[in-house]
Amino acid sequence: MNYKYPTSIIDMNAATGEIYIEDADETILGSAGCALDLKFNNEFIDDPDICVILVEDNEECIEHLMNVLKRRYPDINIMQDVDLIEDLTKNCVLVRKSVDDAIDTINNLDLRGRSIYFFDPLLSVNMAPLRKVYENRVGSPFEIGVEFIIFSFTSDWIFGRNELYPLPRDSYVKNWTIEEKRTVNLLDSAFGDTQWHETILSQKNPKIRMERLISEYQMRLFHLFRFVIPMPFTPKENQLYHLIFCSNYQPGARIFSNFYEKLTNNKWNPNNRATYNQFCRIHRNDIMFPGGNKRPYEWKILWHVIKNYNHGKFDEDCRDILELEKSRVDPQESFEWLKKHGYITIYSVENYEEEEIERYELNWATIEKKLKLNRPAPFKPLIDKDFEDKN
Repeated sequence: MNYKYPTSIIDMNAATGEIYIEDADETILGSAGCALDLKFNNEFIDDPDICVILVEDNEECIEHLMNVLKRRYPDINIMQDVDLIEDLTKNCVLVRKSVDDAIDTINNLDLRGRSIYFFDPLLSVNMAPLRKVYENRVGSPFEIGVEFIIFSFTSDWIFGRNELYPLPRDSYVKNWTIEEKRTVNLLDSAFGDTQWHETILSQKNPKIRMERLISEYQMRLFHLFRFVIPMPFTPKENQLYHLIFCSNYQPGARIFSNFYEKLTNNKWNPNNRATYNQFCRIHRNDIMFPGGNKRPYEWKILWHVIKNYNHGKFDEDCRDILELEKSRVDPQESFEWLKKHGYITIYSVENYEEEEIERYELNWATIEKKLKLNRPAPFKPLIDKDFEDKN
C-alpha cells in the first residue's frame, strides 16, 4: 500500500544493529539495522510512515549501536529523551532500558497505526512483558493492530548453549542440579507457568522434546492471538530455532505463511473441486445447495478456514469469515452445523467483560475421514544450504 498507513516497529532487543558472520567473514544488518533501512533507506518511497523504536540496556551493545547508526545513517536524529519527542515518525527512538522496564515507556508514547514488536533475546523473553504489551494495545478480544515476532532458541533448551544449561530429563525437582533449576526457572518465566514440566522434562528423544517445547509455547500464545506460526530454521547442525509470528490479522498471517512456504518449497495446495464434490455427496440432504457456482455458507466457512487458518484458531468475530456471506446469514448457525458434523471443535471459551467468546479449531480427523483431504504438513526447516543458495 506504498507505506501510506502508519506503522511502528519496536525492536525490544536491538543489540548492535549489525551481525558479524564468522563462517562467511561478512557483516550483515541485524534486526535494528533492517528496521532502520526500511525507514531511512527505503527503495520504494522516500518518507515511509514508519516509527522505529530501539530498546537496549547493555552499554557495550549501545555503544556499538550508536557507532553503527552514525556510520550508516549520519543524517538521522537519534532521540533518547522520549519526553522531548514531538513527532515519532521523524525520529529513531532509543530507549536505554530492559525489556520489562521499557514497556511502560513505550506504552506512554503516541504510537499510531499497526505495531510490530520484535523480541530477539539472548536467552528467552518472559511471558509477563508480552502480556503487558498485548493488554495495553489490544482493547477487545483478538483485535487487529499489533503483531509479535518472537525468536525462540528451541534446541538450546534441550542441548544447552554457552551459559544456558540443558533442561533436565525428568520432572522430579530433587534430581535437578543448580544449573538445571536455573534453566527450568527461565522456561517457567518464558511460558508463564509450570504446567509444561511433565511434557518436556522426559527421557524422550531430543526431536520429540523440541516439538513438544514449541507446541507448548504455541498453545500459550494462542491465548493472545488467532495466528501463532512457528517458522523453523537450522543455521547449523544440531540447531533448531524458530521465528514465531503472532497476529490476529488473517491476511497478514497468510502473507507470512506464503513467504515461508515458498522459501522452504513447502507449498500446500488442496484440491477445491474434489473436496467440494465429496462434501456434496455426504451432505446433499443435510443443507441447501444453491446450485450453479454458488456454495453453501457452511462450505464457504469450512474451505476458507482450511485454506487460511490451518495454523490458527477462529471465532465468530473473524471479519474475513463474516464477509464470506454478504446476505444476513447468522454465522453462528453455520458454526453449529459444522460442529455438529464434526468438522470443527470448541478450542476454548474466552471471557471478556462478562461476554463469552467461543473459539473453534479444525477437526482434521473428521476432515481426513469424510472429505479425504490430508492436513498440511508442518513447515520444513529452512536449512543452512538454503541461506547459501540465496547469496
